[in-house]
Amino acid sequence: MKYWYILIIAALAISGCDANNEAPGESNTSVSIEGSWKRAIPGMPSEYEGVTFSPDGNYGFINIASMSAVGWELTGQQLKLSSITERYPQPETSSHTIETLTDTELVLSGDGYSSGNYTRDDDFAGMVSGKLSFKADKDLPADAVLILQLNDVSLADAPSDMVATQMILVPGNSSPIAWRIYYPAVGIDTRNSYSVSATIVFDNQVQFRTTSHYPVLTADHGNTLDIEADAMVASAQAGGETLQGMYNYMADVALFMNCTDGKTYSVAMAGDSISLERAYLELSAGDNAKVWIEVTGSLVEQAGMEGNTTETALLVEKMMNIDTQKSCASGPSDFGLVGKKWQLFAAPGNDLPVEMDLSQAHLEFTAEGTASGSNGCNRVNGGYTLNDYEIMIGPMMSTRKACPGDQAALEKVFMAAFDDIDSYEIKGGVLNLMIAGEPTLQFKVADILAETSDKTAGASIVGKW
Repeated sequence: MKYWYILIIAALAISGCDANNEAPGESNTSVSIEGSWKRAIPGMPSEYEGVTFSPDGNYGFINIASMSAVGWELTGQQLKLSSITERYPQPETSSHTIETLTDTELVLSGDGYSSGNYTRDDDFAGMVSGKLSFKADKDLPADAVLILQLNDVSLADAPSDMVATQMILVPGNSSPIAWRIYYPAVGIDTRNSYSVSATIVFDNQVQFRTTSHYPVLTADHGNTLDIEADAMVASAQAGGETLQGMYNYMADVALFMNCTDGKTYSVAMAGDSISLERAYLELSAGDNAKVWIEVTGSLVEQAGMEGNTTETALLVEKMMNIDTQKSCASGPSDFGLVGKKWQLFAAPGNDLPVEMDLSQAHLEFTAEGTASGSNGCNRVNGGYTLNDYEIMIGPMMSTRKACPGDQAALEKVFMAAFDDIDSYEIKGGVLNLMIAGEPTLQFKVADILAETSDKTAGASIVGKW
């Protein structure tokens, strides 16, 4: 009896030792991966991106606008994540091994962007969900995609800010369609107004779109709601004709300046655009270089970059020719804009910090009618047209890197201005972009701005003048 007693005590001691001495980094199989996980954005240690896993096999990316999550599947320590992008709306699966899973830490190895180290924060993400209704005679076709956006619509006189977006593949679906958007909960300001917008795209066209305002989250609005989309008939303005112009590509955005009218259009990521993109990249002409192209195509209406808007885009039906040695016969005249790097030094009428270095934002104009540069955080690219000293700039596209603090404020001011800028003047080396005769963005040529800074560096105004 005494012998058995000793064995039982020994077994309990060994068991207790194993339970309390789990090797660091090992996964605890009793811990669930469900919930929200975050990690610092590279180069921006105070800003976070992440992922949230729902129990039903759905998941969402947070602060990663370039991808939309489709579903997750866990078998033992092997995690499979399916996702899509706007340019390639077919599910791609990445495989990961869970190296560490504890109450506070998740480490994923393997292929795909989602690999890395995360910490748990279940307050990091939120979800808005509901059903979308629309009137259609038959089920949606095989290429149908539902695109949803959660937008900050607080400013009535400025473009909405996209908080989060979600793409959902909806082939064969009929009304209504269940939807959800995962969003960064820490970025929601209870003083602001938010709304949901949706479009259904197939046959290279926006076919349905929400046309009403659907408020959520703040001002006693909840996180679930039903929305309706109306049928939209896209109009082709130049049906199937041969078009020539200057093409450039940057950060997943392609632009086309029509040689005929000098206007710049975004290029729809549909039709034969992928052949055009590949041909452009094979030329290795340089990042954002402008190249002459000839295509058969149409100008169509598609979903815009800013919330519930539309824009005219080039739908490439067939790529015919691309040539680095050709250009449009004529372009906008050079009124002193072209060939200079214009750095921002003032934004009158805006509440940006007085001490902020605005020169992070800059623009360069080309004779081919394109404008590119930086909004202080993200790279920008678009077109412009001149008529004497009248100017129209846009549409301006930008990369979508998350911007911290003051940079985000500068980006918002910079991008919002282009919707209303109608004229410009150059006086004393200063470029004034104006709205109704009043400067809204003011620039100096880069070397002039640097020279001014050098003259004032280390100097003091103290003394007699």
